[in-house]
Amino acid sequence: MGLAALSEPPDTSGAVTVVRSFFASVSREDLAILRSTLSADASMGPLAGPANAPAERQWEQRLHKLDYKAIGPEPVFRESSIEVYGYRDLELSEGDRPNRPAAMTPEDVLVRVPIEIRRMGSDRLFGDEIMFLTRRQDGAFKIRAMLEDFQPP
Repeated sequence: MGLAALSEPPDTSGAVTVVRSFFASVSREDLAILRSTLSADASMGPLAGPANAPAERQWEQRLHKLDYKAIGPEPVFRESSIEVYGYRDLELSEGDRPNRPAAMTPEDVLVRVPIEIRRMGSDRLFGDEIMFLTRRQDGAFKIRAMLEDFQPP
């Protein structure tokens, strides 16, 4: 009879924390805080393809074109709906689990956020969900890629 060494799963709460900070910065249109949530090479792309555009530039343009402050204190997502996945969690897509994004590496944590508030008035602000690839850098999680099923005007 052999022994199996069990290890504690890594703490991924920081991945959710950086996503919360991201949404708070968007609803305040605070580019300084938004930048602090992103890795230097953070990218953004569609759910069905590779992330390919610099995320910081994409969000600067979105905040300039659309009124995200109109969201106010309303929660953009429901905390209980957030899903968190490690690389190994997505080896096989089962049930409602997303496919592992091509850009995901074993160090990454995927945070899937179904969006509750997609529109303010006639303006569409978000897609149905955003998936965030996060990675611990210098002791804190940063967003390194965002995948969204929406392209702003």
